[in-house]
Amino acid sequence: MKKIPVWKNVVLIVSTLAILIVATFAWFYNGPESSLDDFSTDVRDAAFVQISGDDGESWTEKLNMDLGVNKNFKEISGNGDSLYAPVYDVVKNVNGGFSTQIVTFEQENISEYYYEQIVDLRSNLNQNVYLAAESYVTAVDAVDGYIDGAIRVAFFEVDDNGNETLTCIWAPNSTVEYSAVTNSFTREGNVEPYYYYQKSLTPVDIAELNESNADVAKISTEGTDESGCGYNQEYLFMWSSGQNLPNDAPPVSKLDVSDEDDLFYKKLKVRVWLEGYDRECVSLLNGQKFTMSLQFIARKGE
Repeated sequence: MKKIPVWKNVVLIVSTLAILIVATFAWFYNGPESSLDDFSTDVRDAAFVQISGDDGESWTEKLNMDLGVNKNFKEISGNGDSLYAPVYDVVKNVNGGFSTQIVTFEQENISEYYYEQIVDLRSNLNQNVYLAAESYVTAVDAVDGYIDGAIRVAFFEVDDNGNETLTCIWAPNSTVEYSAVTNSFTREGNVEPYYYYQKSLTPVDIAELNESNADVAKISTEGTDESGCGYNQEYLFMWSSGQNLPNDAPPVSKLDVSDEDDLFYKKLKVRVWLEGYDRECVSLLNGQKFTMSLQFIARKGE
């Protein structure tokens, strides 16, 4: 299993932050709402890192948050910061007949389409926080297909004025592949040559895209390693396979802002959505559940 490189100034793996999510996926229709029952974080063996779920009012090494139920996930496309929901209509085909097609997109910033959570971290050391290789997203019932192939996770640092800086977009299961021919899924697929996401309200024909298209980001994934992992620095886009991560995986946050108490603080936002352009986004996934565990490690910053 690949690890994030260990540099000379690494002092200690000081924290493990686990975010556990179970959700039901509602696809293409207003069916039963999804459920998101619990959000838990656990910073273990963390003498130098603490976590807060109440905007810094209290700090602990272990945090449990009850989020209630009824959380929807719908298909949407974007980089986690700007997100676009497809709008469908019945359109007449060139050769006659009618079909349901995407006619436009609407920019959305409401949590009806995704899940997000903000936590605060603090430490008495300047440290960089990385996604750990033990992180995963997986379908609860793999018999019905692999919803985990369509999941995207964006990480943001949030400053005191509420400004968000995107640090990384994670596609956790790049070798989960859907075949329209056999109507089946496999975990042993290849990393597709490109990933896409919507950047405007204009629908496009993905088959005719090039990298300069202003409406959709087309991200080449040719630089993958033998485990199907990779990282595109321009788009901050990271893809992995199961519990493998690329060797040049970026930090998701940097505890490098000190306060009057001489501690280092940073807010971290995690946003999860279902990428509508992903090849796994098909109606076969309707009603599926997935489990996500995000674990982080902290290492001394430069």
